[in-house]
Amino acid sequence: MQYSQKGRQFPQLIALITLILLALSFLRDLFRWLRERESRLTRGRIPATEEHGIQRLRFYKAWLIIIVAMVVGMLGGFLFSTFFLLAGFPLLLSDGKGRRLVWDLSLDVIMTACIYLIFQYVMGVPLLTGLFIDL
Repeated sequence: MQYSQKGRQFPQLIALITLILLALSFLRDLFRWLRERESRLTRGRIPATEEHGIQRLRFYKAWLIIIVAMVVGMLGGFLFSTFFLLAGFPLLLSDGKGRRLVWDLSLDVIMTACIYLIFQYVMGVPLLTGLFIDL
């Protein structure tokens, strides 16, 4: 697939921003883990096996979201993958009460539209190209 000159310049920028965000996320998780470890050592409590089961279920749900979004993206293009990825996390990993569901899904639609506008018109990269759709 031939991309415009603008579209060829952005992968390094996107990769750099992604690496910075991943490093910040890793540091945040590391500090949270150290804080929880310190509090467990001072209180002498060991996490219950129930918490491990909940964490394992959330892990499997997160991977399910990623795999479904990837398959949908292969069939319909990156834009569909983005929408299902952003919509899947609040749907499957929310607290179950649906308090923020409308907010999260409306934010998903706005983010998907912004991604489409940036890629389609600024970078000239078509996002609706997949096995079944080629727009």
